[in-house]
Amino acid sequence: MDDYSADVETEGTIEVDGTATGEIEESRDVDWFATTLEAGVEYSIRQRGTFSDGGSLRDPFVFVFNAAGEEIASRDDTFDLEPQLYFTPETTGTYYIGAGAYGGDVGTYTLSLEITPPDIPNSAATEAELTLGEPLPSNFRDPFDTDWFRFQSDEDTVYRLEVSVEDDDQALFVFVDLLDGDGEWIAGTWLDNDANSGTFSGPVTGPAYIAVANDYSSAMDYTVTLTPVTDDPNDVPGDDSTEEVLEIDVPRDGTFELSGDRDVYAVMLEGGEPYRFDLTPPSGQDYLNAQIAAFELLDPSGELVATAGWAENRDGYVIDGITPPSDGTYYLAVTGSSRTGLFTREEAYGIVALSLSPIIATGTEDGDGIRGGIGDDQLFGLGRGDLIVASEGDDLIEGGAGNDSLFGQLGNDTILGGTGDDDIAGADGRDLISGGAGNDTIGGGEGRDVIDGGEGNDFIAAGSSADLIEGGLGADSLIGGRGRDTVRGGDGDDVMSGGFADDVLLGGAGSDEIGGGSGADVIYAGLGDDTVGGGFDADLIVLGAGDDSGSGGEGADTLIGGVGSDVLEGGYGSDRLEGGAGDDTLTGGENGDTFVFDASSEGGADVVTDFFYEGAGDEDDYYDYYYYYDTLPFDRLEIHGIDGAQDDPEAALDALDISVTDAGLLVDYGTGTVLLQGVTDASVLGIDNVIFV
Repeated sequence: MDDYSADVETEGTIEVDGTATGEIEESRDVDWFATTLEAGVEYSIRQRGTFSDGGSLRDPFVFVFNAAGEEIASRDDTFDLEPQLYFTPETTGTYYIGAGAYGGDVGTYTLSLEITPPDIPNSAATEAELTLGEPLPSNFRDPFDTDWFRFQSDEDTVYRLEVSVEDDDQALFVFVDLLDGDGEWIAGTWLDNDANSGTFSGPVTGPAYIAVANDYSSAMDYTVTLTPVTDDPNDVPGDDSTEEVLEIDVPRDGTFELSGDRDVYAVMLEGGEPYRFDLTPPSGQDYLNAQIAAFELLDPSGELVATAGWAENRDGYVIDGITPPSDGTYYLAVTGSSRTGLFTREEAYGIVALSLSPIIATGTEDGDGIRGGIGDDQLFGLGRGDLIVASEGDDLIEGGAGNDSLFGQLGNDTILGGTGDDDIAGADGRDLISGGAGNDTIGGGEGRDVIDGGEGNDFIAAGSSADLIEGGLGADSLIGGRGRDTVRGGDGDDVMSGGFADDVLLGGAGSDEIGGGSGADVIYAGLGDDTVGGGFDADLIVLGAGDDSGSGGEGADTLIGGVGSDVLEGGYGSDRLEGGAGDDTLTGGENGDTFVFDASSEGGADVVTDFFYEGAGDEDDYYDYYYYYDTLPFDRLEIHGIDGAQDDPEAALDALDISVTDAGLLVDYGTGTVLLQGVTDASVLGIDNVIFV
């Protein structure tokens, strides 16, 4: 059912300086609202929908009809898809505001009607005069409106300009320029839309103009305030008269209010104690955006002691390794860059004075919270579940008994979890970490770490450098990460992954699951019935004792089975597969593979499931393969340990006991047999695909 009719019989009304709401229920619907307007008065009519949270209507369309119901004005898009119509009636009387939609759009809306405030021109003809310290209301009529404000400038005065709106949720984007008394733009004086306030020095002595341009904000009321900075604008003095005190290890924020601003902080230092001073991003920010000209440490007499260099991440400045000869009040001076002729936005920074003296702290038998400093600390937790957080420095952390949370942070730390299910993070630095007894969760972080999980079912992730990980006793989960890692499973049924680089993985005792991941990995599965995957690149996989399963994955892999009935699969690439002792099943996969057997040692009854030879498959595929790889995709048997075979390979081939069975071609090489599954013709074997070594 339609809420308002589209004719002069409508029951909808809207008052001047009022609003009305409605809904477009169907395509081409228009809701009419009756109102009384005065001749010669300009009115602003706006229909809001989804763009400005006025309703669910995506594309509103507003109309004006006279008392006879005839359309006399309309407007589509002004702000995104929302219309704002300025209308001045020629006669006083009844009019109808029509709220519609473009095309077949439907949804709810908000309609507003108000007398348009006088427009401020964008020229020197403006009558808008700024009185210092008094806010001046204004408005933007459209997305590209520009207003000029006159003020009496003094070259010896610093001014603060603020452009603001009452509603903090309303987005305001403006460009601000300074112009001289003739209305000419003053080069270099502008403030863009990422900051709506700033300070500047008077550009001239005499009349001047401030131009405030709407940068596609909505039509809105706004306020311009210009105030002289009569007092020292700096919240922190710029010399040793400062009363601002910087406490040791307590960070604080500071602000540059003017171009070239200099802030000085007093800091009490103890003689013989080491310190570091950091200039950082302000609290709540990830980057230091303030432009820094200098960061200096001054002695009690005001003489320069040291100047800062870049922080390691180049997002800040550091004065490091300062040991004062005696107690006294020193000063940290921070100077912002000078920007002649520009507005100066207030720029924030963070500053902290840090003690490098080591902290030695011991907890209690209860669960303690212990925090270190930036020195080489020694932090001991003792009983229950402790939270120990170090900072910078080469720290020693011992959790003791209980389920502890231990964080090394920066530095080359030694972290000992002790008994209990501990959470340990080494973070940056070359860390030595021992989880101890219990089911521990350990992360090495950046840096070349050595990590030992100890007893228990541990989870260990190495991080980004070349790490050494050892799971120890228990069923561990071990992840190598991005570096060239060495991962040892130890005793227990472990799950291991090498990660992204060329890793060495040692399964040890137990039925392990091992994945090499990216990189040319070396994998020794060890004792137990292991499952191993090489992953990408050319891997070496040695399965060892047990009934193992090994897969090379992509790349030219080498798989060696060892003792036990193993299942080996080469995967994609020209692989080498050697079953070793036991009855093994070998699958080469795609590309030309080599199956290796040794007549000088005890073999077994092995099976090759996919021996590929010339004459098998589609001949056209051979040449396609040769075109791309410059070789043919045929498999080979490589037999070691037959005396004289290399000197006369044809005689050695004739001496092999080769027979055709229902399952395939059976080759007896003396100490073992290999069944070429599915091959039924002994003539396919020749000296080109049977190699004696």
